[in-house]
Formats: sequence, C-alpha cells, structure tokens
Amino acid sequence: MKRITLLMTAMSIQFTSIATESEPLLLERWLKLEQQTGSLQVNWAEREVVLQQQLSLLKKEEAALRKIIKSGNDNSNKVSRERIEIAKKQLALEKYNDSTQNQITLTIDYINHVVNRLPTPLRAQWKKSIEHLNSVNEPSTQLETIFKLLKQIDDFDKRVALHSGLIEIPSDQGTKKVLVEQVYLGLTHGWYISKDKQYYGYGRSENDTWQWWHNDQSKAVLGKKLTADSITEVVNILRSPTSARYIKLPLALAPIKKEVL
Repeated sequence: MKRITLLMTAMSIQFTSIATESEPLLLERWLKLEQQTGSLQVNWAEREVVLQQQLSLLKKEEAALRKIIKSGNDNSNKVSRERIEIAKKQLALEKYNDSTQNQITLTIDYINHVVNRLPTPLRAQWKKSIEHLNSVNEPSTQLETIFKLLKQIDDFDKRVALHSGLIEIPSDQGTKKVLVEQVYLGLTHGWYISKDKQYYGYGRSENDTWQWWHNDQSKAVLGKKLTADSITEVVNILRSPTSARYIKLPLALAPIKKEVL
C-alpha cells in the first residue's frame, strides 16, 4: 500500500513539473502567434487600402476605355454615314453633270444649225461667239456663252432694228456687194434699201437660211408690190423718232416659222 502511494506521489510530482515547465513555452508561443496575427492584420489592412485604390483606378480606366470605344464606334458610324451621303451626292452630281453636258451638246448643235437662219447682223454677231463656243470644253464657259447668245437673240427679237451693212445682190456678173440700210422687225422680217434707192427688197428665214428677195422679186412672196419709198420712210423714222408716223410695209406671214431657242 505504501508502495502504491509513493508511486502515485512520484508521478504526480513528475506531471506537475512537466506542466510547470511547459507554461512559459506556451505563453511565448501564444504571444508570438498574437504578434504574427497582429502583424498580418496590419499588413492586410495596408494591403487592402492599396488594393482598393488599385481597384478604383482600374474601374476608372475601364470606364474611360469603354467611353473611348463607344465614342470610337459613334464616330465610326458617323463617318460611315457621312461617306455614304457624300457618295450619294457625288453620284447625283455626276448624273446631273452628265445630263447638263448632254443638254449643252444638244443646244450647241442646235445653235450651229439655226445660225444661218438669223437676220444678217445678228448672224454675224453670233458667228464670233459660236467660234468660241465650239472651241471650249468647260461646261461653265459653254453655258456662259450660250446664255450670252440667248440674250442677244431675245434683245434683237424685242425691237425694230436698223442696221447698215453689205449684202450680196444679183448683177450681170453674178452677184455684187452693195451697202444698204436694213430694217428688221424682230427675228422674222427684214427690208433693205440702198442709198440711191436702186436696190431694195424683203427678207425672211426660209429653208434653213436667211433669204432676200430683191426689187420686184419681193412681190412673189409678199403678194403685193414693195416700194423703195416706203422702206426709206421707215429708215428715216428710225433715225428720227420724233417724226414717227404710221407706215405700211408688206410682209409675208404664212410660211414663217419663228425659232425659239
């Protein structure tokens, strides 16, 4: 019995010694663990702040990139739409230019065709412009010349014109040029008289040319006699409008075809 008691007492003393010796180590280890835990918490807190800042910057960069991409897409779509509109306008302009050039070409052909049907002074005026018109290829210059010709013909058609110039008259040797006073009623009728009243006549556009009927030949187209005195009276009135009075001059209406450009 004493042996058992002694044995238990010895064991108790041994365990107590072990426990007493372990407490400082455990405490030291616990403190070190606490320090490490605290250090980790501090480090994590600092790291978290940095990560939050980096995350915020990344979000801002992402938003900026998305905005740039969206703007780029919008600009790209806008540019594409503008290019399409420009292409449409260019195509329409090309069609208009082609149509305009065709009209210009047709007008120039017609002008070259009708020029010989015009009264003598207007025909001479036109031929100078037509030479220029046929020598240029720039549409703007062609249009400018065409408008100029149209204005000339419109102005001439609105008035009674008096013109001095040479015309070819039949003679024993074929034809000869005689200086005469010419009176034109618009584009359709004309009369002429020489200074000595020996040559006179009536003219109009016929068979794609301006044709004169001389002296008594005029009766064939007018149906009545044309006198030199009646033409002279008209010339005098045009020269001195204050002496104006009614004068009758015969003209032929039926075959006349007045060209309108």
